[in-house]
Amino acid sequence: MPFLSPFIPNGSTEVQQNTELTLYLLRFLEQKRDPHERIWRGDRGVRTLQFACNALEALHELNLKGLTNHLAEPAVNWLLALPLDLPANDLRAFRLYPGRFKTLARLGRFDAARLMGDYDVLSQLFDPATGWIHDAPVDLHPTLVTMVWVDTLLYLEAAGLLSPALLAQREQALLAISAGFDVWLNAQQAGATPPQAASAAGLRPGDFANPGDASYALDILYRAGHLLPTSPGVETAGKVLTAVVRDRHAADLRRTDLLYTALHLQMRFSLLAETRTVVETLLRDLRQSYENEECQGEPVTFHTLVLRLLAAHHGESLRTTILERLWRDSVASSEAHERQEQAELETEFVNLVRQSIRVQLTPPQRITGTRARGEVYRLRFGLTTESTDEHGSPLSTPRDTLRLIVKKGSPEVLAGAIARYRNLPEPLQRLFARHADIPQDQAPGYLIMQDLAEMQPLSEVLAQLDRPVIMADERSLAMADVAASTSRIMQVLHGFERRASLIGYQLEVVYLAPMTQALERLAQPSAFPELRHWLTDSLSINGRKYRRLDWYLLQLRRHEAVLNPASLGYVHGDCHSRNLMLSRDFSLAKFVDIETLSSADDYIVDYGLLIEDIAVYQSLPYGSERGRVGWEDIETGGEAGEYHIKYPAFPRSEAVVAYQTELLRRLRAYAESIGDTSWQARLWLAIARGLLLLATRQLTSNTVEPQRRRHSPRYVNDVRLVQTTYAEAIRLLRELVEHLNSRKGAPLPELPFPGEHRPSTSEPQAASLAALLDSLTQTLGETVERRPVMERPDLADYVTRPGQHLLARITLLGEPPVVYLGARPEQLSDPSGLVNPLGLEDASVVAPELGSRVTLADGILPEQIVDLVRQAQQLASLTA
Repeated sequence: MPFLSPFIPNGSTEVQQNTELTLYLLRFLEQKRDPHERIWRGDRGVRTLQFACNALEALHELNLKGLTNHLAEPAVNWLLALPLDLPANDLRAFRLYPGRFKTLARLGRFDAARLMGDYDVLSQLFDPATGWIHDAPVDLHPTLVTMVWVDTLLYLEAAGLLSPALLAQREQALLAISAGFDVWLNAQQAGATPPQAASAAGLRPGDFANPGDASYALDILYRAGHLLPTSPGVETAGKVLTAVVRDRHAADLRRTDLLYTALHLQMRFSLLAETRTVVETLLRDLRQSYENEECQGEPVTFHTLVLRLLAAHHGESLRTTILERLWRDSVASSEAHERQEQAELETEFVNLVRQSIRVQLTPPQRITGTRARGEVYRLRFGLTTESTDEHGSPLSTPRDTLRLIVKKGSPEVLAGAIARYRNLPEPLQRLFARHADIPQDQAPGYLIMQDLAEMQPLSEVLAQLDRPVIMADERSLAMADVAASTSRIMQVLHGFERRASLIGYQLEVVYLAPMTQALERLAQPSAFPELRHWLTDSLSINGRKYRRLDWYLLQLRRHEAVLNPASLGYVHGDCHSRNLMLSRDFSLAKFVDIETLSSADDYIVDYGLLIEDIAVYQSLPYGSERGRVGWEDIETGGEAGEYHIKYPAFPRSEAVVAYQTELLRRLRAYAESIGDTSWQARLWLAIARGLLLLATRQLTSNTVEPQRRRHSPRYVNDVRLVQTTYAEAIRLLRELVEHLNSRKGAPLPELPFPGEHRPSTSEPQAASLAALLDSLTQTLGETVERRPVMERPDLADYVTRPGQHLLARITLLGEPPVVYLGARPEQLSDPSGLVNPLGLEDASVVAPELGSRVTLADGILPEQIVDLVRQAQQLASLTA
């Protein structure tokens, strides 16, 4: 059986560390016992007998009495009775085992009535002529059998059980042992190798198998009075045995004969400093081996010998230290038990007090959250109780006077949120609700966020400020405070440890990749089939035609250098209006939901999500608040190529328009303070991204057919929501692309959601393109042919006839359209400065013959373009 726990040598002194080892080995003996017979079983019967004798002698020498009686008594009884179901011949070997008699005699438990008959049988094997016992039915050589037999006689003499005949035999045996020891010692002094054999049968009587047997002979001769400290050879024997222990090899540490040698050396030469040093060093090495788990697999005999060596080395001090340690443990256990009883009593009465309190709970108000990460609730309640104050007056709290803010979710999620909060730098911790309570170890868990008790979500604040009873001046002042507090907390978060972006593809990572993935999800056959043609064809939105969304994304990639954020930092990641809490006077704001916090993102993402939420999500037809669009106000329809959607402009709330205005004014100031010149373009992009992600969140599963879930706390599988948010994303992307492609740098609108439909800035350009195409056809006549470009329906080429020389290429769908000319700028007469060289953004459009470009911007007349194409035609004729 392995040890149940590793050994840890606690303590500052040798005796303290050896006390820990002693207790460790006693626990092992406790664990190793057979639970039924309560002895230590070996791999065969005689080993079980040996283990019982070894363990009893170790327990006897430790002298812990009542502390180890429960280990010793069953083993003593087993040795006396030997309850073995064996044939008579096999049982005889067990009954005559010499160690059985010696152990019981040493413990004072030699029952003459039960044992003397067996012992006499063993004694009858003694040969007076040689002084040795021969032919004992045990696997031990005669020298060791005789020494154990003599050892037993020494104990029996002390108990008054030694007959004169046995006394005479003992003296003869002692003379033989003494002679054998002298031979061994002389051989050691001469450097001769002592007799060795692989088994007991290979040794002659008087030979010692190892130094351990020789040290045992020395111990017996000492106790019998045949040797004295001053006897010749004793000093030499001490040096020889000391050298055996001192000069051991690393592999010798787990040899039992080495432990026997050290044990007898300590017992007979303990007054010598060198003896104490070598034994102490051996014990230190043994502790290290136990600590390294190198000795734990040894047989029981090994561990009991270590116990005997510990007891011999420390003597009474070990026993005293063990008792002190056990007393301290007992006191500590008693105090712990007393504390546990007190805690149980307190718990009992706390439960009783709780039972006397009745809660009058108002229906919980769900503030924010999702089922995946947790939901925040505001609880309003009152209390009544049977208890009274010191004057005997009953105590109660009226309904709705107490408040509690609780986050409900899985214990794992809440524990993760708490860990995230505690790992935040202190300046950022102040931005979030305090996460102090450990969630209960059950599902669901609850986290109290009491510092939000007197706060309300931004969504509620905006709804309150949108009421007709609020005067315009009052609304304006309040909105300034609301925008100031929300901007302040966002700027503290976004400004903390910002760092430059070292990679050049943040536009793809932060914006375009999520939008592309959203398109792929929405386009799945089992997602929203109503949207499939919208994703592949043009779309009419509120009476104006728009291109496919992927076309706008392609245009944005041309402006990667402008749209890549220059720096990254902390963002909330889910900064909608239910995750921003405001104090009653609007002076303080805090974030909810720490789980989405990121430390390396574009801060504009938070503003985009917040504006999308307050302007669109909060205006969709769900709930009874003012300013929401009705389902009947959203019209969709059409056939292939003619799909359209029509709905009121977002938002339908003066408060939200005012909040947008204030928020963007403060955002502009913050962006300028950090040198961010593309913030507004990325804001339009971030809002469009948020709208597409909002659309994909309606997909609870790719296998669920689209349907309206009217009683859900959020929108699920709502096709009109998806269509509307998709359309708004297209609108914003068109405004952004027109701004980026504009030659004159046409600015973006002041607000992304002004509450009204804005007129198109590109429709005059569409008219100009039609006029240009007509002029080219009429002016150039049959000398020039217009033909389509293979696999590029958005392009048209003009080539000479004959010769097929490319004069011009026009983008039919670009906004604004671009005319590419078959000549370089310096080859053309261009008094108006319309012609520009080609750029990197033209690589996917131009052909080798084309060398310049003209953007068909406002104010450019068709005849100016026709003149440039005619010049390109003349150059072509000169080179033909």
